[in-house]
Amino acid sequence: MPFLVKCKCQHCNQPLEFDPTQAGEMIPCPSCQMDTMLFVPPKADFGRRNPKSDEDAPSKKNLGIVFCVAVVLAIIATASAVVESDSGVALIFVFPISLCSSILYFIPSLVGSKKNNFTAIFMLNLLAGWTFIGWVGALVWACVKDKNEGGTSVK
Repeated sequence: MPFLVKCKCQHCNQPLEFDPTQAGEMIPCPSCQMDTMLFVPPKADFGRRNPKSDEDAPSKKNLGIVFCVAVVLAIIATASAVVESDSGVALIFVFPISLCSSILYFIPSLVGSKKNNFTAIFMLNLLAGWTFIGWVGALVWACVKDKNEGGTSVK
């Protein structure tokens, strides 16, 4: 089965299918009978993956980074509690509480995981989030719209 390309008639918008080697030829449209040029639409990109999955990839990577850092901080907190504590019974609760606290600490980074400036938001959250002002500042920054959101494109 040969690979076919789709375009539309320039006069009546009738969908047309053709072999890619015919691109640039003038043919009469089967619907309106007007001469129309066969062309490969500019959005036809044959070698790429699904654009939606490409778009989600950075945010998934960013979420992974945030969760890894949260787990490392929880492990460090648990290890320091083990060194400081004489009783092992209370340590059962230390890791889950530390993990939940770490995730709450990184809420600004989680909210900003799809932003263009995620790295800056994450660094502010990591380094200055322990101050209430740094945490709120990172959260506000994560909630602000990027310049290229809202229909305008930045080149």
